[in-house]
Amino acid sequence: MTGDYVHKPSEELVELARQAAVRTKNFYLATSIEGGVLSISIWKQLTLLHGGILAKPDGVYWIDRGRKTWRGYWNGHQGPKRSRAMFSNYLCIGLDDDWRYCRDISICMSKEEKDTVRKFFAGGPDLPDTLITKWQEKVMAEKRQESFDRKFSRIDGVMESFPPLPDDWDDWLRDTVFAQSRYIFYRTEGKKSQTYRCEVCGQTGKVEKQFRHNEVSKCPACGARVIAKGWKRQKYIDSSHDVVIYLKNAEGRLCARKFWVKKTMRQKRALLEDIWESAITCHENRREIFGANMVRADAYEMGTHIPTGAYRWLDADSKYDWRSTRIVYEKNLTDMLGDLPQVANVDLLDLFAAGQGIEVRHEKIITNLIGFAQVEYLQKQGLMRMAREAAEMGKGYWLFDKDGQTAEEFLHLDRKHVDMLKKMDGGVNEMHIMQNIIRVNGNLDEDSIRWCMSIGADPTHMMTEKTGMSLQRMVNYTRKQLKLTGMKYKDWIQMYGDYLSMAQKRGMDIHDDIVCHNSQMRRFHDMYAADDAQRELAGEIRKKDKRFKKISKDAKKNNEHFGYEKNEYVITSASSAGDIVKEGRRQHHCVAASDNYFKKMNDRETFICFLRKKDNPETPYYTLEVKWNGHVEQAYGAYDRKPDWSKVEKLLRSFTSEIKKRCQEEEARKRTVVGQEAYARLLIAAG
Repeated sequence: MTGDYVHKPSEELVELARQAAVRTKNFYLATSIEGGVLSISIWKQLTLLHGGILAKPDGVYWIDRGRKTWRGYWNGHQGPKRSRAMFSNYLCIGLDDDWRYCRDISICMSKEEKDTVRKFFAGGPDLPDTLITKWQEKVMAEKRQESFDRKFSRIDGVMESFPPLPDDWDDWLRDTVFAQSRYIFYRTEGKKSQTYRCEVCGQTGKVEKQFRHNEVSKCPACGARVIAKGWKRQKYIDSSHDVVIYLKNAEGRLCARKFWVKKTMRQKRALLEDIWESAITCHENRREIFGANMVRADAYEMGTHIPTGAYRWLDADSKYDWRSTRIVYEKNLTDMLGDLPQVANVDLLDLFAAGQGIEVRHEKIITNLIGFAQVEYLQKQGLMRMAREAAEMGKGYWLFDKDGQTAEEFLHLDRKHVDMLKKMDGGVNEMHIMQNIIRVNGNLDEDSIRWCMSIGADPTHMMTEKTGMSLQRMVNYTRKQLKLTGMKYKDWIQMYGDYLSMAQKRGMDIHDDIVCHNSQMRRFHDMYAADDAQRELAGEIRKKDKRFKKISKDAKKNNEHFGYEKNEYVITSASSAGDIVKEGRRQHHCVAASDNYFKKMNDRETFICFLRKKDNPETPYYTLEVKWNGHVEQAYGAYDRKPDWSKVEKLLRSFTSEIKKRCQEEEARKRTVVGQEAYARLLIAAG
């Protein structure tokens, strides 16, 4: 679309500009139609006021209905394209302000010009700018839909090129994917017998009591690994996994179809018997096409296309799959991946935990195998689990020697521990423990290593250096202690360290067996802790008594004033700062946490009193902060709680009334004494 500034403002248009109030947002338009193109000349109000009928247009705008295009110029410069070039936005751009915030624009046209626009769009009585905007929005929507259709057509063509799933896919989902989460359901009858039904073999039977809820067990009939579930302990079970199958399309390119699979089990009542119904849901969420050496070329994911609301295959936001671990369909792995050079000398099925229902970092394994010959060495040594975990982590993992040429060199282990690792079918965690054992020149048997793994403990951190005990002896001692005390390892090792420190403070030799291998360690720990606490308390009492001496001096006076008994309760005043310290420790509240309450009582601002039960006067019940007139500022029990508050509140109201009465009596006595003294002085003065 091209054209010259052919329009000149009419006298009518100039007169409209002169009559209107001067505003920067007033535009005056002239239109014409030529060859199916609508030309619109645009003047600002100030341009018409200064130039009159000779004023050149500030802007020119063309609309071609046949080609469904439009373009505009401002002062000879081409305006923006696409949505910003729409007529409603275009007028805003002609203003000095930011076009995004320019609204309330006024458009002036003669009746003939308006009819020209209506004729061009075959529209109704709408204003010209409204007709233009509606038509442009319709064109933009059509163009967007055409763009979406082209995109969807391209994606659908790619989706059709993906190979179909194998015939045994559903059987594989049922038998393999959930191999680690299969169940045996049991019901306890009486004290010693149980009836069961196995999900794997479907057999039912009766056995002596052996199953416990959620424990891993074996089916008595088929011997399969199962998780025990009590009939009445759980009504439903949900488990899910991410899975992947590698396939090749007609062009021979490697493709991956990825799924999320969920198994739902519900307990139902049928024919007077509890049964479990199971269902498997499979949802495909991602597809990928790979190039050489598993380099991902294209990725697609199932999702909602926001502009259209369609749920369909779309280009993936990222080529990276955040679900990095998946269970791999193993039955065609050799055919699909066997021609990759890095897998030529390794047992690919074992690296992918074929048939075990274990999620692995399948793509990491393939890419990490490039130049990673040590995986082959590990498999040949029989270290299958170690080989799998090493392939997932890569040869640069910090616990490996990437230049090692043998299993011993690569794993930083000696022959003895490599054999032990093989026998245990251990992985990286077991290897790390063995590396630490070698580092400290220690020795530990296989059973102890397995036990350390089960509780998440590093045997080299079990105080062996502090006590001088060997690793094996320390692990044996720890196992006995955990069984004896019923404690968790982290709590026990913390207590053991505290016990050794307290024993050392008492001048004991913690290398002596009677100290470091003490079978009654917990009892001695508690005894030492109580002794230290008592010693600390005594020191704190001496310090507070020395600093706040007036509390002790006023004890008799305070007790006479605040002493109170009613029904089963008794109230007394603190006799010393030490009493407040002991109260705070025993009640576990803030009365002794700072010097605030001590200072107040020492200066006679407020007073700390103790509420006790008569039948148990030595046991703290409530701690009170009281004014001299009996007003109770605070009243709290242990841990800042308020036990039996309804009863205690009534008692405290009665206590306050009594103390107020005592204050009035004390005031009256003072006035009497003062009067008698004044009368005596008058007699002396009179002679």
